[in-house]
Amino acid sequence: MEINGNNIRINNFGNRVDGPWVFRMAEQGSRKVKMFLVEKRDRDTLLPLLLKHVDTQSVIVSDGWKAYCGLILYFCGHNVVNHSENFIDPTTGCHTQLIECIWSHAKLKIMANKRGTIISLLQSHLSFFCFCYRFKGSKFEVFMRLLGGEH
Repeated sequence: MEINGNNIRINNFGNRVDGPWVFRMAEQGSRKVKMFLVEKRDRDTLLPLLLKHVDTQSVIVSDGWKAYCGLILYFCGHNVVNHSENFIDPTTGCHTQLIECIWSHAKLKIMANKRGTIISLLQSHLSFFCFCYRFKGSKFEVFMRLLGGEH
């Protein structure tokens, strides 16, 4: 499970305004992606999200942000990629390229194609993107099944 977080600019009006933090998770080998708006990117905020949404038998791959220290106590493993040295760890081959790639697609869909958004709608846009990413090609059928309808 790759994890990462950044703050996002919420408008496209030329002024650099940093918005809220977006914490992201992507399961390698599947299309399962989760993105959450968080007020802080600290251990007290992120660990409960990880424990709720990630199997404890998973190996976490992160960029070494200080809030991720000690994840080995909760999960099967924790591999760290130091992005100031490498984007792919030369020893383990671990990387966070999947979540970074998905994040670039999400930003394009939400921020560029929708010409920005407001904070109150951002989590909805992130959740919708994750749903569409996971169920690419079968979104309508899955949506109808979730509603209890037949198609």
